[in-house]
Amino acid sequence: MIEFENTFIRGISTCVPSKETTVDINFLKKSKKEIENIIKTTGIKKLRMVNKEINSSDLCIESSESLFHFLDFDRSEIDALIFVSQTRDYIMPQTSNLIRKKLNLRKDVLCYDLPLGCTGFVQGLFQSKILLQNKKINNVLLLCGDTITKYINNDDHSTKSVFGDGSSSSIISFSEKTEKSFFDIQTVDDDHGCLIMNKTKHGDTVFKSKNLSMDGFEVFLFVIKHIPKSILSNLKHIGITIDELENLIFHQANKFIVETLNKKIKIEPNKSPVVIDGFGNTGSCSIPLVITEKMINSKKCFMSSFGVGLSYANCFVDLSNTKILKTKYSKNE
Repeated sequence: MIEFENTFIRGISTCVPSKETTVDINFLKKSKKEIENIIKTTGIKKLRMVNKEINSSDLCIESSESLFHFLDFDRSEIDALIFVSQTRDYIMPQTSNLIRKKLNLRKDVLCYDLPLGCTGFVQGLFQSKILLQNKKINNVLLLCGDTITKYINNDDHSTKSVFGDGSSSSIISFSEKTEKSFFDIQTVDDDHGCLIMNKTKHGDTVFKSKNLSMDGFEVFLFVIKHIPKSILSNLKHIGITIDELENLIFHQANKFIVETLNKKIKIEPNKSPVVIDGFGNTGSCSIPLVITEKMINSKKCFMSSFGVGLSYANCFVDLSNTKILKTKYSKNE
C-alpha cells in the first residue's frame, strides 16, 4: 500500500438530479414479477436521471458552489482541479478547464481530467494527495460526475434498471496535523470487455456503439474473487482488524454485491451502508453519496471501489475532521 501524511479531506458535497424515475412496468416494459426480481437483486427502486441537455460539468459546478458556501471557503485558495468522469462534456478540450472558468477559479489552477468510472473517487483522492506533496499546492478540488444514463440502450434492461446520474465535490487540503492514509490501486483482469462503452463484440465482428454494455455476472465474479482478499490484506498492512473499522464504504454497484461482500469479510451490515435504493449506481460519485446520505464522519473509514478495467481501488482514511454536506438536488432541470 502507498501511504500519505499531512493531507485531509476538508469537505464533501454531492448533487443528484431532481428528476426521479421509478423502476416499474412503465419504465422497463416487463412483468410485475420480473421487475420484483430485478429490484430484489439490485436494491434499486428509483433512479436519478438528468435531462438530455444537462452535462456532467453542470452537476459538478452545482455541488462545488454548495461546498464553497457550506465551508465558507475562499475559492481563490484552490490550486488544482481534478475532474473524474466517463461522460466528460467533450473529448477535447478538457472539461476541467471549462469548469475552472465557470467556477471563477484562478487562471493558474492546475486542471486535468481523469476518465475513470467506478474507482474514480478513490483514485481521485490518490491523485489529489500526490499533488499535495508539492509545497506550492495546498488545496485540491476533486470533482466526480457522470451522466451515464444518456448512454444507456433503452432496450438493455441490465443497465437501464441500474445506473443513475450524480456528482460529488471534495476539497483535499494540506495539514501537518492529520492521520496517515493508505491506498491500494490495482488493475487485475484483462476481461475489460464485460463493462465497456463505444465497442461491443458479437462473434468476430466489432460494432462501434455509444451505448454502455455490461456483463453483470462477470463483474460479480471479478468482485468476489478479488475484493475480500484485497481488503483483508490491506487491513493487515495497516494493522487494524475488521472489528476495529468504524465504516466500510463500498462502491454502490448493487445491493446484492454489497451484501455478499459484507458476508465474505464478516462485517456488521450497519457499518457498511447501502444507499442505492433511490439513486442507482452513480459510478465515481457513489462512495461520496454514501457519505453525504449517512453523514459519515468516522476516524477509521475504509473505502473499496471496483469495476471498469477491470480494476479496484481501496483506501483507508480519517473522516473525523471532514465537513459533510447533505445530498443536494439539482436545480438545473
